[in-house]
Parts: sequence; C-alpha cells; structure tokens
Amino acid sequence: MEELLLESGPTEYEEKPGWGDQKRITVGAKLRTNDWKVRIEKRHKEVNDGLWRHYKVWLDRPKQNLKVKIAGLRRIGDGRVAFTTRIIAPLGAFARHTQWERGLQLYSISAEATAKVELKLEMEVGFRVVPKGYFLAVAVEPAVVGVDLKLHDFELDRISKFAGNPANAPKGTTQKQLSKRESKLKLSLNASIAKRIDRLTLSPADLAKSAWSKVRKVGE
Repeated sequence: MEELLLESGPTEYEEKPGWGDQKRITVGAKLRTNDWKVRIEKRHKEVNDGLWRHYKVWLDRPKQNLKVKIAGLRRIGDGRVAFTTRIIAPLGAFARHTQWERGLQLYSISAEATAKVELKLEMEVGFRVVPKGYFLAVAVEPAVVGVDLKLHDFELDRISKFAGNPANAPKGTTQKQLSKRESKLKLSLNASIAKRIDRLTLSPADLAKSAWSKVRKVGE
C-alpha cells in the first residue's frame, strides 16, 4: 500500500490562487494638440491588486515515515471483501496571504507549520480465477471507494508579523487544501491500481511463495 500511494501521484502540492493579479489604473494625463484640436491622453499603469495566496503542503520523507494500519476486514458478498486502511505521515505546510489595493500592500502574513496527516482509505477487493499461461491464477482487484484526509498534532512553527487580519487561520487553511484533494487522490489511486493490475494476478507459485513466507515468519 505504501508503494501504491507513493507512485499514485506527487507527495507535494502547491497552489497560488490570485497570485500575481494586477489592475490597470490611471496614473496621469497629457494634453495633446493636433490640427488645433486639444485632446486628453490618459496614462495607465498595471499595479498589484487583490488577495494573493500561496499554499504549499508536502509529506516529510514519506518512504521512511509512512505508517500503515489495516482494520475492519469484512466480507461484502460476491467474493469481495472490504477493509479500512489508515496511513499516517508527517506533513509540512506553508501559507502566505498578501492583500493589495491598487498597488498598495495592505498586509502580508506567512506561516510555516508541521503536523501529522491521516489518510483513511475505504477499500474493496474482489477475487477472480483467471487463466495465466498453462495454469489458473487468482486476480486480485482492489478499488478505493472512499478517501478522507485529516490533520493531527498541528504545530505552528513560525508566523510572520502583519498589520491587519489574515483571511484564514493556518490550520484551517491547510485542512481545506487537503480536503480539496480527496476526490483527485481517489481517482489517482484507482488509476495507479489499474496500471498495475498484472502485478496483482497471482499464480500458484506466487501464492505458495507468499504462504511459505508467512510460515517462516511464524517460525522465527
């Protein structure tokens, strides 16, 4: 499961909604004459404007720090089982909000934090007997049917000084960014499973090897 999660997509997310937005304003005017006609020519300038936001969330050394727990194994009929997988990993987060008004910066606040993120996957797995060469094999067909991301042990490591009020609290902002990715992560995980479906078809030799490995662990 750890390998599947790491291969299913990036372990770092970044968004910059509104970052770099500008507004065209009038900064002066010139009088021009042509054939005894006077006209006013306005001068314009592009200036920073609006709420600039920058969010970045990343897993801290996921290959070393992922912890996986499986619980609630149950039958759901038609040769299928369901279970819940909980994956916990340390998380880093950065957020910056900067408010501009016609080229004037009203406030800017940034924050850095660490936390633990819990990824809960609701899984369903089906089993089918399929031909493989001269033998029959067992095709394992897992599917992610639910994704839930939650923050734990959130600690604000650094927050800059600012004048004014920030748009969102850092913890709430980070949780919001995680929640926005639940549906995308579900699609990404299922796509990753589909690409590796051949590796999930177990021949009699594979099954015997797996069983022998478990027997050896029990005997150790």
